[in-house]
Amino acid sequence: MLQSRGFPELYLDVPYLFLGASFVTCAFIAAAIPIIRRKYDPLFVWIAVFALLDGGRLWLQSDIPWSAGAPSPIFERIRWAIDFLAAIPIFLFLQAAEFLNRLLRIWAWIVGILCLLLFIGTLAIGHLPVFRLIFDCAMAASAAAFLISFRASTESGRESRTVGAALLTYVTACGISYLAAISGLHWRIEPWACALLLGGLGYAATSHALAPRSPASRS
Repeated sequence: MLQSRGFPELYLDVPYLFLGASFVTCAFIAAAIPIIRRKYDPLFVWIAVFALLDGGRLWLQSDIPWSAGAPSPIFERIRWAIDFLAAIPIFLFLQAAEFLNRLLRIWAWIVGILCLLLFIGTLAIGHLPVFRLIFDCAMAASAAAFLISFRASTESGRESRTVGAALLTYVTACGISYLAAISGLHWRIEPWACALLLGGLGYAATSHALAPRSPASRS
């Protein structure tokens, strides 16, 4: 499978490898901030997990590292399976940041459990096209549900507007990508929207962490 791609085609993966390395770097930075501050912050934790998974899957799914020979069958399963995990930390971040209403929280848990089952199923029996179809449909429905019910934060701070714009851009890009995948097309616009999202989430989480506490919270 990997040998069927020529060097010019492989070269197209280079920008995505750069994005993957950038995402992993962001993951380590986000994970280090709660450690340095000695205070657990779920926003930074889920940003770190999301960035690490998304960066890792860009490297695993690129053919450049394996251009000299195909990976082992078990590693091939991991390459397919990791796709199903990437959505879970973003759901948990949105829940921790209170961007989800009650119905969306229930939906996020249902889809999260489905993603976990698809991950385990792919590791156990290998890649099946029906797994990918189920995932694409669930994620397209999730994007549509989020866009329909999304309400901007009542706060008027710049970080709220930044996160809202980044989230809407990312979810829209994901929705388009998954709908295209269902139709048999493969548009790789999600990683670029992910870069914008990580920038917005990182800005908001950092602003939240560095904001002075109110007198009530100090007591």
